[in-house]
Amino acid sequence: MISQATAARSSRRSFLTIAQLVVSLGGALASLTGIGFVFIADRYLQVQTGISRTSGMQSNLLIWLLLLLGISSLPSIVLSIRWLKGIEPKQIDSNRWMTVANLLLVLWAGALISGQFLQRNGSQAALLIGVNLFVIALPLAWLLGFSLRKIKTGTWKRFWGAATGTFFLTLPLIILVEGVILVGAVLAISAYASTVPGLQNVLSKLSQLSTASPDQIDALINQITPVITTPGALYALLFAFGLLIPLVEELFKPLMVWVFARRNLTPGQGFALGLISGASFALIESLFAISAAGGTDYLSIALGRTGTGLLHTFNTGMMGWALASTWRDGKELRLALTYGGAALLHGTWNSLAIVMGFGSLPLKLQTGFSSIAASSPWILGLLAVWMLTILFVMNRKLADEENRPLTSDSTSSED
Repeated sequence: MISQATAARSSRRSFLTIAQLVVSLGGALASLTGIGFVFIADRYLQVQTGISRTSGMQSNLLIWLLLLLGISSLPSIVLSIRWLKGIEPKQIDSNRWMTVANLLLVLWAGALISGQFLQRNGSQAALLIGVNLFVIALPLAWLLGFSLRKIKTGTWKRFWGAATGTFFLTLPLIILVEGVILVGAVLAISAYASTVPGLQNVLSKLSQLSTASPDQIDALINQITPVITTPGALYALLFAFGLLIPLVEELFKPLMVWVFARRNLTPGQGFALGLISGASFALIESLFAISAAGGTDYLSIALGRTGTGLLHTFNTGMMGWALASTWRDGKELRLALTYGGAALLHGTWNSLAIVMGFGSLPLKLQTGFSSIAASSPWILGLLAVWMLTILFVMNRKLADEENRPLTSDSTSSED
């Protein structure tokens, strides 16, 4: 006879699986709806203005990206249905993952070169998206293999549940919160612009960029560049991307770890869920960023997004470890320090990238900023090496912990 504890545990597991199925189906439907909206909106704008808002290539890229998102929900849908039918999901073999990732990473240089060629020559959107997926996903796959080897990662159902939840819950939530902040910033700037001669005119020209022709866009950018490249604009960007956005993203990116708050996660399992969530977030963010890049910027953006992928994966993995550890021993200071450290690291990374970008523009920065801009690539490289080192150490530490004899409360029920 089934005990009440077993029945309750089974009920919770079924609830999470049903929730995973609903989110996955909803994500697939939302992706298809988005494709239809982009297609209709682009055709409508062409008829009304004679100009496509995004240009044919860009709208096609967006459609293919949305299609890719929809397809990504299929494994989660299938695995959820199979579990509800009583078919147990397979465990992830992280050591085999690392072997495959090492082999695939050999293709990365070829994917980079192919992506740059396709971007410059305006090739078919479907082909470019496929190459971009390799360019962004291969380093992330290797990073997960590197960080998860010898750790009990969980099942493929949990993996796809975390990834799909990040795609269709975490990412939209972050966009919503950052959108509210952006609207508030725009309103504040608009109010301030009314008191500064000439600034209102700049904002008006910025609003015209979305409907301008390519020739008009170049002219408008030339007119507003002297204003948006001032020290004041640099300080505003540093405040937004160096403080506000890191605080928001590092708070919400571990959302899929919170789903398992009452599931007795081990620190290793929390670490794994965080890594998967961070890599999933980085995958979609980077795919959109690189797909919008111009041909001449492709390589630098691809390499930059690889570093950003490491940042997102590292920070969310550490937050997942801190959450699971705190749920076990109640040491909340660890969690607060980890969150603060993640936000600080993210803000530092963003700030260095912004100053480096301003340093590449034809304008004179203050002496301090010029020095930072010149040294930013080296500092970012050192930060990347430091993050990889910490991931290596965490992997060894957590793998050793998992190899110790299990106690009665040291395992978590699979979803």
